[in-house]
Amino acid sequence: MKKKFENPVVEDRLDPLAMTVEQAARAANTSRSELYNVLGRGLEGGLEGKKLGRRTLILTEDLRRYLRSLPSYRSSKAQMD
Repeated sequence: MKKKFENPVVEDRLDPLAMTVEQAARAANTSRSELYNVLGRGLEGGLEGKKLGRRTLILTEDLRRYLRSLPSYRSSKAQMD
């Protein structure tokens, strides 16, 4: 009798290379409107979008870079000291 070998199913989770503005807004926990405002600034402190047909895409690495570039949070109490 052949012994049945069972392999657990491993789910491959690849980070997307790009996402829509709506997906990027969800990932960044912000609104689509805010992301469009940031996209409107272009590379001068903003975020660059890519066009694929009519769809606007944001590269995942660009969204991460932009979020890392934002100023650190400082409470108003800490600023008063």
